[in-house]
Amino acid sequence: ILNIFDESDDSNDASLQNLLNFLDSHQYKENKSELKHFLHLISTLSINHNRKPNFFKIIETILTISSKFFKPLFSNEELFVIFQQSKPILLFLIKSKILEIDEIIFKYLLLFNEDIENETFFYFYPELNSIIKSGAIEGINEKKYPLKMIDNIENFEKNRQKFVNDSKICSIIREDLLDDFIQYVHQNSISLLSQIQRSIFEINSMLIEKEPTLIEYAAFYGSIRIIKYLAINKVEMGSSIWLYAVHSNNPEVISFLEEKNIEMDDKTFSESIKCHHNHISRYICENYFDNSTDLNEKNLLSIYSSSNYEFFS
Repeated sequence: ILNIFDESDDSNDASLQNLLNFLDSHQYKENKSELKHFLHLISTLSINHNRKPNFFKIIETILTISSKFFKPLFSNEELFVIFQQSKPILLFLIKSKILEIDEIIFKYLLLFNEDIENETFFYFYPELNSIIKSGAIEGINEKKYPLKMIDNIENFEKNRQKFVNDSKICSIIREDLLDDFIQYVHQNSISLLSQIQRSIFEINSMLIEKEPTLIEYAAFYGSIRIIKYLAINKVEMGSSIWLYAVHSNNPEVISFLEEKNIEMDDKTFSESIKCHHNHISRYICENYFDNSTDLNEKNLLSIYSSSNYEFFS
């Protein structure tokens, strides 16, 4: 699966076929336990792994070709529980009718909301609104569930398909557009110490829960030019920035933190494993673990790190 994501072009039909052959030859169709591990892996990758432009298209393709294995074995609720942390996958499963919105799932989807200036907006508004208006589920109606109407549904859908914070400054940081960043913060009198405001369209749990600073957000996306600019302007970096840097999967960002002697957060190694950024995991293990390190940590690494790629020269 990781090889499919890491391929440099979009021509991964052969790798996808290899995955399908693997699932078939190892009798995944008859093994619910292994299929559950497989689906949890897909969910974890969708949330934490570094994302290339075609990342979610690959996720959707993998789920489509493997649906013949998992769909007969898992109930509606079981699939929802597996993917409940991944809004992009839930959205795809609902739109492709692999997952049906019943009463239980409807009520859970109501929880995926964002309170912006005391107004509640729902990530799954189109799907929720459709269920409410259709009267397809008994007891679910507009009187009981009055959703705030979204004015521009086309713009909402466009932003929802990007799976990232829709603010202008976030877009600039993600693209590492230093000149645009400098101009934007000056024109809008934005402090370089400010935090990123939450967005309903954000999907990564770290960015949803913590409201990162500008430099942490830049580290998350590997925007090295903006990171260096903020550092030159005396923006402090605490050890927690390592957790964001791991998500970037960018060796230049890791090297910069080391050059600045930023102490590594204790959770950095486990964060790299969660992201399945195995090159970083190996680098941390080889350069930061001493001989007294508990072997269980290295055993964990052996499970997750399978590539021979040299992360640092």
